[in-house]
Amino acid sequence: MAPKTLKKACEQFVQHLRDTGTKDITADNYARILGLFIEHQGEDKEIGKILPMHVLNFYKSEAATMKTLKDGSKQPRAATSYLQIKRDVRLALCWFHEMGWIDRVPLPSEEKRFLEPKTKTAGQESAPLSAATGEDAEAE
Repeated sequence: MAPKTLKKACEQFVQHLRDTGTKDITADNYARILGLFIEHQGEDKEIGKILPMHVLNFYKSEAATMKTLKDGSKQPRAATSYLQIKRDVRLALCWFHEMGWIDRVPLPSEEKRFLEPKTKTAGQESAPLSAATGEDAEAE
């Protein structure tokens, strides 16, 4: 049965990570980051009602872009930390979709490129390149 709330879905996602062999520290990091997302969206938010604009608003929020220091002040997150937050939320949303809990992955347009497989259309087959020169291997 599909979980209805974001909090329950995220808990099941983190448990799935643990069950599939993810190290505890990694799973704990996912839980911490998804906790920021849950706090921003609300624990009782239905996962089927999350829209791309909700995810984008989270990405732009203080929770995602700023970190709280021990003295209570805020400072901007490092770029790698911010990208990790985006990646972890995206991965959880994709997993919800794979589980059949949501119909579409609610990602902003800037993130859609991570969903679409890179496919070649007919007639766009390219010749292999020579690793040493970058030239077409057939031309040699």
